[in-house]
Amino acid sequence: MLAETQQLLSEYDGISNPSSTLQKALLMDLNRLLQAGAIYDPQSFVDIELTEQTHAILAQNPQGGEALVGLNRLLLSDAYPHELASLSEKQNSNDLREIETCRENLR
Repeated sequence: MLAETQQLLSEYDGISNPSSTLQKALLMDLNRLLQAGAIYDPQSFVDIELTEQTHAILAQNPQGGEALVGLNRLLLSDAYPHELASLSEKQNSNDLREIETCRENLR
């Protein structure tokens, strides 16, 4: 995790909605993690209930590229289903608002 992200996290109160700056920093750090290599370690995921899809891709043992990034995403989603879903939903909501604003400006 980058120092900037760590600083933003230390300033976050954990009660209010995270700032868009913090959300973007976390998203960038997560994307770097997803692309950096395999995150799967059997001992680290021993208490995590993996989906059938995650098990199937693990069995294929992807070594790189989009297949490995996809597996890493599934692993994080399995490990943090509520946290990642809420961030994703908020980002999608923000994206839709930005699209609607652009449409209004074009009219």
